[in-house]
Amino acid sequence: RTQEVMKTAQLLLTSVTDVETAQRAYILSGDPQYAERRRARVKAVSPAFQRLLRLTSDAASQQRRLEALSPLMSAKLEWMAELSRLRKEEGFPAALRSFQTGRGTLLMDQIRLLFQEILAEEEVTLVARQAQSRDDARATIKIMTLLIVSALLLKVGWAVSRPIRGRSRRSS
Repeated sequence: RTQEVMKTAQLLLTSVTDVETAQRAYILSGDPQYAERRRARVKAVSPAFQRLLRLTSDAASQQRRLEALSPLMSAKLEWMAELSRLRKEEGFPAALRSFQTGRGTLLMDQIRLLFQEILAEEEVTLVARQAQSRDDARATIKIMTLLIVSALLLKVGWAVSRPIRGRSRRSS
């Protein structure tokens, strides 16, 4: 599960970053294909976010981070849609003025920070689970070794006692 959470979180961050990249290309060029690319990338965000919510449903701290992340991502996507509208309806200078406010950068910095926290917690969980797996493997090896040694001792004991049992039967 931990690796799936990490993979999904990275996919979600990549999706948001792809939206931002397509948005910048549209603002700079005015080429509608970039606006379309942005809209297509936006469609990947919600399913990835919903999957991340499901995968972390048993982790209260991750759910709190996702609750904080949701409005930030919505605000970022809305802001980018507004930039597109400005570019299309009022031209490059209007979109540039809005872009230069730094709102998008601030939102993206907050989004990245939450993703870093999500991934850091999952990394700690992964390391702990790997350590537990190593400990379990060592314990299994010890038990198997003990069982093998016990079986060998029983076989040796049986082999040694067999001639003794045979002599005691003959002497009786």
